[in-house]
Amino acid sequence: MNAADTFSKDPQRRPGAAIARLRFLWKYARRWKWHIVLSLLGLAIVSAASLLYPWLLKQLADQLASPGAHPDPIRRIIFIGFVFVTAAIVGHAAQVEMQSLGYRLRNALRVDFFHRVLRYPMAFFSEHQVGELSVKATEDISRLQPFFSGLIAPLFQNLLVIGGCLIFMARISFVASAATFLLMAIPLPFIIRSGRRILHLSAAGTDEHARANALLEESIVGIREIKAFGREGTFAAEYGAHQERASKSELSSARLHVRINQWISLLLSIILLSVFAAGTSGHGLNGWTIGSVIAFYFYAYTAVMAAVGVGRVYLTYQGISGALDKTFKLMGTMSVHAPEASTQLDSIVGGIEFRSVSFHYVPEHPVLRNVSFRIEPGSTILLRGDSGSGKTTLVNLMIGLHNPVDGIITLDGCPLAELERPSLHRAFGYVGQDPLLFHGTLEENILFSGQPTDHRRFLDVLRISCVDEILEELPCGISTIVGERGFTLSGGQRTRVAIARAIMHRPAVLILDESSSMLGEDLERRFWDRLLEDRRGMTTIILSHHHENLPEVFAEWQLEHGVVRQVAESGIRKS
Repeated sequence: MNAADTFSKDPQRRPGAAIARLRFLWKYARRWKWHIVLSLLGLAIVSAASLLYPWLLKQLADQLASPGAHPDPIRRIIFIGFVFVTAAIVGHAAQVEMQSLGYRLRNALRVDFFHRVLRYPMAFFSEHQVGELSVKATEDISRLQPFFSGLIAPLFQNLLVIGGCLIFMARISFVASAATFLLMAIPLPFIIRSGRRILHLSAAGTDEHARANALLEESIVGIREIKAFGREGTFAAEYGAHQERASKSELSSARLHVRINQWISLLLSIILLSVFAAGTSGHGLNGWTIGSVIAFYFYAYTAVMAAVGVGRVYLTYQGISGALDKTFKLMGTMSVHAPEASTQLDSIVGGIEFRSVSFHYVPEHPVLRNVSFRIEPGSTILLRGDSGSGKTTLVNLMIGLHNPVDGIITLDGCPLAELERPSLHRAFGYVGQDPLLFHGTLEENILFSGQPTDHRRFLDVLRISCVDEILEELPCGISTIVGERGFTLSGGQRTRVAIARAIMHRPAVLILDESSSMLGEDLERRFWDRLLEDRRGMTTIILSHHHENLPEVFAEWQLEHGVVRQVAESGIRKS
């Protein structure tokens, strides 16, 4: 069973989940293993110093209490002071390094999560909202920042201290030590049950925060529609409801934390006072010196506080785990891709063939059934079809965003599944129905593909896409910041910029999905004349209902009932 399977189980019934989480984190943390070892060594020195102090104090008290003794405590006090100063210096360095390791682990997980999300298939994004993924990449993974300084370091130190205290206490009185540690184990079952409850509450709170963040992201994207329909109050109320449910879970978890800490501290304090009373009264613990009583109390108190610290670490760990389990599950299953394809096409001419291709988003509702057709290199094609007939799905399969359920799609005779991703990306230029621009300058969006180009080609693209006609209207011309999702541009302006981006690297196959519908009639005619001149001899596929202004050079194809058929060899039929 892998880590993802373990994480997917109910948190109340997964004994191997803790080990799976640690193994998962170790894949990232092992690159800093020597930093971890040195930090733990420094913490061990600090723990040893804290254990040495009561024993030195015992020896000093016994010397002072001895009849006729004339001890010189100065040297011993200086030595104790030296031990404390050394421990403080080493402890400071170890804690700083632990903090640094936490930041490195957090950043490594964030980078890997983002990398995996970008490579995940498109079907994944139909099941997960943007806001949910955003919360997991930021808030959830940030909870791991104190993993070393707030979990590993105190757990390691407290366990060392408990073990050391047990050894020193046993040297003073084995009976008192055994009684103390047996009584300290009383609250252990209660801590374990409470920890499971905290894990459940933490997971519930995190889920509500993720839903709230998804709603926030969706609302910002659709702010025009929300305002147009006057739905601000509804969305605000729903967001508040998510936050309220998250707060209830978090508050319940916090109350449980406080209740556990208070009851455990009270119980252990009673135990400690009882053992100390027995030691000082001599009932069953004869032979104790004053130094032994003092040292035993210090060790017992230190052991009790260390046990409380271990309990707090456990509860904190459960809270973090509840928030992170779904994130770990996502990251554990994000590596299920097929092996990277290795076939390269040095020269692409743009021949596309579908061979008995079928596809569905939901098995019960197939979108394409046994579709077969061939597009010759250099063709200019208008592909029509009723709304919902699968035109956009056909394109998504063509450019590799989805994989067919059955059948094969080839580019110049090479199956897309075997084609190296860079070759596939170079082959296609694509503009969708609602083109998205990224926050940045106009120039940065046009050069988005990252393909090498020259200034002359850049100027040609501005002219072909008619972007040059809007530069004077923009405050900074080609350097104008377009805003997130191209918010500062009109629909027609965004379309022109998206077309410029798609044709910049001269793709062998250009696909425009209703991309000219937002252009005015005269502008659209100029655009088609310039584009077809630039695309001479290269494959161009247009998906459009709005075709009155298309030049009569396109072969018309029709998609209906899962069949692609050619309607006219050349020239489109005017409505």
